Amino acid sequence: MSVDLNQKIYVAGHRGMVGSAIVRELVKQGYQNIVTRTHSELDLTNQLAVQSFFDQERPDQVYLAAAKVGGIHANKLSQLLTSFPSEVKEPEGYENMDEKVVQKLEKYAKNQGIKELYLLTTTAQEFFEKKCNYEVTERIHVPTEIQSSQQFASVCPSSAVVMKKVIQS
Repeated sequence: MSVDLNQKIYVAGHRGMVGSAIVRELVKQGYQNIVTRTHSELDLTNQLAVQSFFDQERPDQVYLAAAKVGGIHANKLSQLLTSFPSEVKEPEGYENMDEKVVQKLEKYAKNQGIKELYLLTTTAQEFFEKKCNYEVTERIHVPTEIQSSQQFASVCPSSAVVMKKVIQS
């Protein structure tokens, strides 16, 4: 499988610890078309702004490291999200930010015809089970396209819990 280093990759939260590490790793791997936006340039809690951004930019891959939940890696019918630990207390006015961001991503994915979301998490299993209705699944049940991606193999450790949510039947 050859890797297209010219894929357009959007990294949300690129200024934070996790997001900046993702950008550094992508650059190190040779990716050349990395798109970033600050919060003031793109409010991820504004569905219309997010939809407009995605319609205009049409990224091939998306990593979300802007909140406690982490990244997203998409293919044609499934998406892979990754969850990163956060020691930062939500600032006033940002309560339930993670749920809102996940809901917006799920809505966008559904509008794009995505049928399933897969999640890798090392710290947020309970959050995704209770707040977002994801279920634990085995790695062998993840679609081959995602299993064979570099992101699935390298972004989260093999000890990460794999979760799944069907958003369209």
